[in-house]
Amino acid sequence: MKKKLFSILLCGLLVLSLTGCGSKKESSSDNTEKKENSKENKTYSIKENETFYFKVNGKTFKAGDKISDLEKAGYSLKDKVKETSIPKNRYLMAQDVVDKDGNVVFSIIPINMTDDKILAKDATIGGVEIGDYNMSKVSEETLALEFEVVGGIKLGDNAESIQKVLGEEDFKFESEATSLLAAHTTYKYSSGYKGYEFIVDDNGKISQIHWNNYSYDEK
Repeated sequence: MKKKLFSILLCGLLVLSLTGCGSKKESSSDNTEKKENSKENKTYSIKENETFYFKVNGKTFKAGDKISDLEKAGYSLKDKVKETSIPKNRYLMAQDVVDKDGNVVFSIIPINMTDDKILAKDATIGGVEIGDYNMSKVSEETLALEFEVVGGIKLGDNAESIQKVLGEEDFKFESEATSLLAAHTTYKYSSGYKGYEFIVDDNGKISQIHWNNYSYDEK
């Protein structure tokens, strides 16, 4: 009788042990899933320098990187622009960037954060702009770049993807169609000398992306 009772108790303990192990596995799986969801839903701050970067065909460029670094990826400013002088602590308006075949694919804002006059080719990245007021106007060469900015936002995404990454916009303006431009909506985020601007076309797709960071050297 004692042996039978002992066997029953032993089986019971084994069942509890197996059940406990199963619960731990489920808990570990749940934690992994929560971490993955947390990464997907991360909101970036417009005040942080880490928010200002872009990727071209998998290569990452940040505010403050040398414009000459683009050449390693097969892109560069137009030759005429490279020799343009930039006074100390100044920047140029967005300048065309071309691929190896001479196609304009996006634009860069060259900035001079030094105390001397320099040439645009020696400047750093103070901002970037890509796209147009409507996705139908964006060239095949530009679309082929696999271009993305903070949080993986890309041309062709919807407006909700912007808010998931950057939160509520600081400014939103809806523009009606004109003889020159199609109807579109502008979403702006700004903090001091840093900012993002997105154009969403009349089909609800992000057709233009712009960011600038003129204070990336500030801590």
